[in-house]
Formats: sequence, C-alpha cells, structure tokens
Amino acid sequence: MKNLLITILAFFTVLLVNAQNKVLILGLDGCRSSALLAANTPNIDTLLNHATYSFDALTQYPTWSGPGWSSMLTGVWEEKHGVLDNSFLGSNYNTYPHFIKRIEQLYPAKNTASVAQWSPINDNILQSSADFEINLSEDVDVKTQAVNILNNQNPDVLCVHFNLVDAAGHSYGFDPSVPQYISAIQTADSYIGEILSALRNRANYNNENWLIILAPDHGGNMDGHGGATIEERKIFTIFHNKNLPANPITKTSTNVAMGSTLKLNGTNQYILPANQTAFNFGASQDFSVELRIKYNANNATGDAAFIGNKNWDSGLNKGFVISTPTDELGRWKVNIGDGAVRADLTGSFIGDNTWHTIAATFDRNGRMTLYEDGIEAGWKNMSFIGNINSSLPLVIGQDGTFDYPYWFNGAIGEVRVWNTVLSPTAIAQYACSSVTPTHPNYANLIAYWKINEGSGTAISEPISGQNATLVGGTPTWQPDNNMVCNSYQNVPLMPDIGVTALAHLCIDANPAWQLDGHIVVDTRKPNIIGTPDACQNGTQTFNVVAGAAGTTYNWTVTGGTVIVGQGTNQITVQWSNNTAGTVSVLQTNP
Repeated sequence: MKNLLITILAFFTVLLVNAQNKVLILGLDGCRSSALLAANTPNIDTLLNHATYSFDALTQYPTWSGPGWSSMLTGVWEEKHGVLDNSFLGSNYNTYPHFIKRIEQLYPAKNTASVAQWSPINDNILQSSADFEINLSEDVDVKTQAVNILNNQNPDVLCVHFNLVDAAGHSYGFDPSVPQYISAIQTADSYIGEILSALRNRANYNNENWLIILAPDHGGNMDGHGGATIEERKIFTIFHNKNLPANPITKTSTNVAMGSTLKLNGTNQYILPANQTAFNFGASQDFSVELRIKYNANNATGDAAFIGNKNWDSGLNKGFVISTPTDELGRWKVNIGDGAVRADLTGSFIGDNTWHTIAATFDRNGRMTLYEDGIEAGWKNMSFIGNINSSLPLVIGQDGTFDYPYWFNGAIGEVRVWNTVLSPTAIAQYACSSVTPTHPNYANLIAYWKINEGSGTAISEPISGQNATLVGGTPTWQPDNNMVCNSYQNVPLMPDIGVTALAHLCIDANPAWQLDGHIVVDTRKPNIIGTPDACQNGTQTFNVVAGAAGTTYNWTVTGGTVIVGQGTNQITVQWSNNTAGTVSVLQTNP
C-alpha cells in the first residue's frame, strides 16, 4: 500500500482567491480629471489596465477639501457628516466616522496607517483611529514614508495624501492649459510610481489581494474651487486590482430633438400664464421649477429673469426668480425673498448658445437646491425664508412687474412647476425627456408649458389648462438644433470610495450606518475558478480525480472548515477568516 500526500492544483488557486485583502488609497488633492488625462503619467496609466475607472465621477458642492475628504473617507455626503468647509464646524464623525475607525472597531488586529500632507485628514477626520497617523509638510516626505511602511510593515490599509497638485492649482490655476499644474501632476505620478514599486516588491505580494484606489477630493477651474461648476465637481476614480479587466465608466450622451422652439427677442417679449392661483406658495409650500434654456452670454445686457414672480429690483422682495447674475451674465442664479431676508445661489456657465436643463427645488424647512442638466449644482439653507407671496404674477422671460430693465434674449422650453420637492433621481431621469404620467411626482405637476407650438402666441398647458400667452410682438418660432444630454447617473460618486474599501476588507455596510456610497467593484471575488468569496463565511469546492475502489481521502484545511465531503474525493470548504488559507489531501490508494 502506498501513501501519497497530494497538494491539489486548486491549492494555488486558494492562495490567490483567499489571499490577504488589503487597501491602498492614493489621494491627489485638487487634481482635475481633464488635467490628469492631459499629463504624462505612465505610473497611473499602468493601473488602468486592470481597473474599473472613471474620469466622469462626481463629488458634490461645496467643493472644499474638508467636505471632499470627509465624503470619501466616511462614505456619506455632507448632509450627514456635517462638514461644509475647511473649518470642520458642525462635523458629525461620532455618527459617521472615517472608514478606518469602523475597521479598527470590528477587527482591531488589522494594521492601519494614514500619511498626509494636509493634517486635517488625520487630525479632524481620522482622529487617532488608525495604528499610525503621520502628518508631513512635504509631499516627497509623504512618498518616502509610504514606501517605508510598505517595505518594513504589514499594513492592511494605507491611506496616502499628496497636496502638491492642489498647491499648484491655487498658485497658477486648475486647468490643463497651465504648465505648472501639469508639472505637479507628473511629479505626483513619479511619487506614485515609487509607492507602487514598493508594494509590488513586497515579499508576500503574490499572496496579497490589493485594492488600489486613486482619487482627488475635488476638481477646479481658473478661479479655484469651492463652487458648484462641473469643473469643480468632476473627479476621477480608479479602482485597481490585479485580477480586474479594464472597465471604463463614462457619462452617456444622447441627442434630443428640440423641434420648433420660441426665441424671446430680449426687448419686450414675455410669456404670461392666464391663471396664477397655483403659484402662491406662501410660507410653507414646497415647490420645484424646471426649464430648458438656450442663450448667448455675449448678447445678454443684464441680469434678465428667465422665470419669476417678484419685483427683481431687490432680492429681498417677496417671491422667487431664476435669472442671470448681475456680474456673470453667462451663469445662472436663483433668488428667493420674503420681504425681510433673502437666499441666493449661483450655478455654472450656461450662456454658450446650447440647450441646458436647469432646475431649482425649494424645501421650505431645509435647502434650496440647484440642478444643471440633471446633476446637482449646489444648495443653500432656506429654512429662514417666510411668506413669499408677492401679489405679482408668475412670468416667463421677465419679472413679475413686466418692467425690469433687462429682458431675456434667448429660447425657453419645457417649463415645469411642481408643488413638491423633486428628488435628484427624478430630475436626472427627466432632464432630457418630456414629462409623462409615469413620472413619480406626476400628481404634483401644477403647470407644464412645453412651448413647442411652432406658430402663434398661444402657449398651451395640458395638465391643468393654465394656458399662457406670448406678449410683446411677433413671435419667432424656429427649428432648432438637437439638445445634447449628458447623463452621469451611472458614474462613481465620492462616498463610493470608502464603502468599496470596506467591502474589499470583507466588511459589508451595516444598514444602521446609513452609508450613501455603493460598492463600485467587488474585488473580493477574483475571476478564478467560479468566483469564490475570499471573505469570512465564503465557501469553495475542491476535488481530485477519484482513485480506485477503496481509496480513502483525508483533507486538511487551514483558515477554514470542511463542511461537506470529508473522506471523499470532493469537499466544500467554508472559510473562517479573510487571510490566506490552504487545502491539501492525503489520498491513500488500496
């Protein structure tokens, strides 16, 4: 009789599948997506070959570092973590902590480290929750410390923050056309290259399952950051794992036929609804307003109203208005007042002579929120605003007096007024389409002027019969170009980063945590032999070729338990931890 100790071929698969899951987060403060694409970054580029990545990912307003890093590392938006600027006043990290704190609470044996050039990441957000927290004033020293940790320690989580790109942006401008900004990105790439080399040269690297995440806290433009423009809100996210295929996630663009549209002449034309009773929103009624607009900022002469029901001579006056700002005629703003106090919020540049969908929601106990082309463009507290009834009519293309000195010069369509606060999902879903009865808030639609009649001065309103009339001379109806609609509904969002990091470490989000982020890619399950789960309680089946009758099989498992099949040629293993495990069998032939 001959005894054979057979280490099955799947043994090597186990070492890969049930490897030690680890996370490296590389933060590039203030690195704009378009600038990263323009820069020469060979080390970052190598990550894309095995990554799910997006250069159209988004963060929210306000685009300061405090809320940006907080949203990334806690997995929730600023409404929950409470950070609105770099003062960190109002922070709520006790309820929504850094994801490393959650790891340490559940698995205190995990080795966690954070190295940052911007000290508030460690001092304010992490708050001594990691095993190692190191603040350094120079980015090159951040790089050196990260390399030292990878070379000489065994981190399960390592967060690294670089500030040199943001510093260059503040000094010279956050734009791909700025040489100093591009140079800083390329220097950061060289630092990242050294860190990646140290990681890949680790003695146990082949038995480690690293998720490498690369992202900034915000974008920027030539004016800096902190605002709500798409250049400030757009970020990139790279989720790299050596077992992943390349998987880019992009915004989707579609062309929407506009048909015949009405252009107001900028001199004396406006649209007046016949019935005004539905637009008295008083002191407590929530409401939302949406419209499509097209104009050339070069033809604008002042802060003309797109739609409003107030005397726009003063923002304190009762009522609301959506208009251009006085000093930036290519952008748009929303104002609401009650006669004593006011709230104002400005959106991005839309005066590019192409169609845009803009929207504003008014939560009378909370926020006034702006949306551009289906994505959030900023918010402001408006809970202090009282009764806004102005006794003036709702007017499209003028203010409620019909006599404001500046008149809107451009095209307007798809004007919708609702007596509720629309959700971000509903706004995004219908930004590029007409409203149908399947809209989740269809019962709250109190006025809907498509403004697509093609002739005459009568503007129909099919919902409640509140027809409107073009006032001020001969109408200009004209066929128009298609509207290009960009949808960001499927791109990664900032809170996804912390949640995906937790998932990679086999920590599923507890519903009680109320996290806003989602798992972008599940790197616990590499595409090797049937996608077994590398995390605790995951199961996996192994087998050897059956021997002759009378053959016995004695399986040995480390890091798990044989739950089915001991003594046969096939077993099922349930892993008991998320570290490396092995499977072997002693096969005794008769």
